[in-house]
Amino acid sequence: MQMKTKREIIGAVEKIHFPEFQLRNIPAKIDTGADLSVLHCIDMHEVKTWHKWILCFTLVDKKNHTGKELQFSNYERVKIRNSFGQSEKRYKVKTLIKIGSKNIRASFSLTDRSAMKYPVLLGTNLIRGRFLVDVSKKFLYSKPKRK
Repeated sequence: MQMKTKREIIGAVEKIHFPEFQLRNIPAKIDTGADLSVLHCIDMHEVKTWHKWILCFTLVDKKNHTGKELQFSNYERVKIRNSFGQSEKRYKVKTLIKIGSKNIRASFSLTDRSAMKYPVLLGTNLIRGRFLVDVSKKFLYSKPKRK
């Protein structure tokens, strides 16, 4: 008999941290209809070094561009079908995130989400088996900063 781990309850929107990128309190929408999580970035391009290809991109928060260009040598290209049924090719990387009390290494597809309200979507690849989502609540793990 398999033991079930206790799943924490998260809201429809949570603040998450990306320790490897030194980013904290990034608003993320929980999307139970998305298979893969998505990270907002711009200027995605590949650069060939003398021995391998490297993926470069700039992370973007809705409030400010970090200006930090990140480089990944371990990445892949994947075909993603959006909610409108259209397919597009995107880059996919793995990184560490912290949500609630959990540190999770998860895959994220990269795209320009400037037209969207939240810079990060957390899909079922990240939430399945770890969290239950209470869609009537937001920020169960963090209170948004007052303006």
